[in-house]
Amino acid sequence: MTTRKATKLSPTRHVSKKVARKSTTTSRGDRIDFRVNPKTKDLLVRAATLCGSNLTAFVLESAQERAIELIERYEQLRLTNRDRDLLLAALDQPPEPTEALRQAFRKYA
Repeated sequence: MTTRKATKLSPTRHVSKKVARKSTTTSRGDRIDFRVNPKTKDLLVRAATLCGSNLTAFVLESAQERAIELIERYEQLRLTNRDRDLLLAALDQPPEPTEALRQAFRKYA
């Protein structure tokens, strides 16, 4: 796993009118609660301690890193060698424009 600085994601926040009126109030952010079995918690606490972090910071950073990796993987275009060759060949030899395309070009160019 590569180490990189976690990107801060900006979740949509729901702020009550009472909090929104106070300009001096600092929001700590949204809260996520979940349960784990004791073995899993011990594992996470141990890993956090080895990193010199607390449990919350460790779990949050790990979840953010995994979310970023997953999003990047799904947003990338992955081609087989055959697909790549077909794409490059199509770019090298584009088809002749149709009459409709020529008319659109004259109209909007």
